[in-house]
Amino acid sequence: MRSLRRRVLICSDNEPLRASLSTCLAFHPDLEVIGSCAGTDEVLRQVDEQAPDVILVDLSPPGQWQAATLHRIRNGLPEGRILATTNCTADEMVRAVLRADWDGFIAAQDPLDDLVRAVRETPRGRKFVSSSLSVALPADVPAGGADRQTGDASPWDRLTLQERNILRLIAQGHTNRTAAAHLQVSAKTVEKHRANLMRKLGLRDATALVEFLRERGLLDPLH
Repeated sequence: MRSLRRRVLICSDNEPLRASLSTCLAFHPDLEVIGSCAGTDEVLRQVDEQAPDVILVDLSPPGQWQAATLHRIRNGLPEGRILATTNCTADEMVRAVLRADWDGFIAAQDPLDDLVRAVRETPRGRKFVSSSLSVALPADVPAGGADRQTGDASPWDRLTLQERNILRLIAQGHTNRTAAAHLQVSAKTVEKHRANLMRKLGLRDATALVEFLRERGLLDPLH
């Protein structure tokens, strides 16, 4: 009998990001990460073998994800949901994903609850695009994240995916520069996100940060 949990396949060339996404989704008992992979050939093979309910695809760097590739993934999983997440939020990227008949687009800088909500709730046929990207949408496409409620969310839930990635890397001893290299962003971007996440969590120093992650079992290796 097929599991009632939503089965998720993660595709990203960034290994730390794959591990971080897997860990974040594992906190939700109705979601099951059935695998992760890198590159378009591997994701197509995994789709054929495992038929996931949802594919979460990291479109960074955007240059390798041409429209034809997006359509190949869609054609390989006609009944499943396909969601994109990326640092690149240019209008042309968002529109290319929607033209390829994917089901959602979530920016890495958005709260993680946008991503979880898209994985969990978005039905086929209705686009989910996080509210911060709504300006890039055609007029007939609603912003799926626009009505989310965050007032009662915990500080941890309000962290973005990028902030969680940086938080775990720094807690494991990475400097801003080496964390930036892992995540393929600038050291200044890491520094900015680090300051934001410390403020959101109410943490004053690195020792408090490590303890915060240890309490949540998030100090496992990223590979």
